Amino acid sequence: MKNNFVLPLALVLALVGCSKPATDKPADAADKDGAKSGVTMDAETQARVGLKIESPATTLWQPEIRATGRVVDPLLFVAAVAEYETSRATGSALAQKTAAAKFTADWGVKLAAQTNLLALADALRAGEISFARLAVPASSLAGITPGAAEIFFFGSETNGSPADFSDDLGVDPLTQTTGLLYSTKQKWTPSVAVTARVKIAIDATAGVTVPASAIVRHEGKVWVYVQSATNHFDRVEVPLDFPAGEGWFVKEGMSATNRIVTVGAQAVLSAEFTTGEASHDH
Repeated sequence: MKNNFVLPLALVLALVGCSKPATDKPADAADKDGAKSGVTMDAETQARVGLKIESPATTLWQPEIRATGRVVDPLLFVAAVAEYETSRATGSALAQKTAAAKFTADWGVKLAAQTNLLALADALRAGEISFARLAVPASSLAGITPGAAEIFFFGSETNGSPADFSDDLGVDPLTQTTGLLYSTKQKWTPSVAVTARVKIAIDATAGVTVPASAIVRHEGKVWVYVQSATNHFDRVEVPLDFPAGEGWFVKEGMSATNRIVTVGAQAVLSAEFTTGEASHDH
C-alpha cells in the first residue's frame, strides 16, 4: 500500500513543478529593455505582406516653436514709415520721441533704428520683400532668441517658405503672447493667415527620424517593430517627441543601428495577435 501511494504522489509533484504559476509575467508584459513580446515571421510571410526593413535616419533636431500670424499689409507699413520719417524730419524733439516710441512698439527696435526705411517701404510695396507678424506664447521664449522660421500658408502645410527673424515686438499684455516680425525676399499675399515653425537658438539635439509608416498603435501606446533576428521582430514602445517631415523625431530609445519595419508594420501587429499568420515567441 505504501509503494502504491508514493508513486502517484511523485508524479503529481513533478507535473506541478513543470507548470507556471498564475503570477508569472503575462505574455504581453514589458521586458527589461522596454521590448514587448514580439512575433516570429518566416521569410515567405514577410514577402507576402510586403515587409520593408530599414534603419532610422540619424537626425540633428533643432528645437522649434509653433506660431500663428498674418502677412503684413504693405500699405500699413508704408503709412507708418511716412508718418515716422515726417516726424523725424520736421517734428519737434518731443514729437520725434513720441513718433519713435510708437514706431518701435509697432515694428520693433531694429526697424526703428534703420535709416533706409523709405527704401524698405518701396521694396515692400513692390513685392520684392514681405513681412509676417507671428505670435508665440510669451513663456516659450523666456531668455531664448528666435532663429529662422518656416512660414506655411493654408493648403501648403507641408511646403514651408523660409523667413528671417527681424525683431521681437514684445509681449501683448492681453493675450500674453510675444509678437515676432519675420521677413522674406518673396511676394506674399497681404493679410493672409499663416502658421509657422520658429527655430530657437539653442543647441540641436541628436536622435533619429522614424517614418510615420513604421508607427503602430496598440493599447493607447505607440510602437515600432525592431528586427532582433532574421525572422523575429520585437514590438518596442517609442516616444513621439516632435513631428519631422513625414515622420517623427525620436531622441531616446531608438538609434540608427536598429532595423525597424517601415512598411507592413500593421500586418506584423495583426500577426502578433492572431494565430496562423506567424508563430509567437513569448
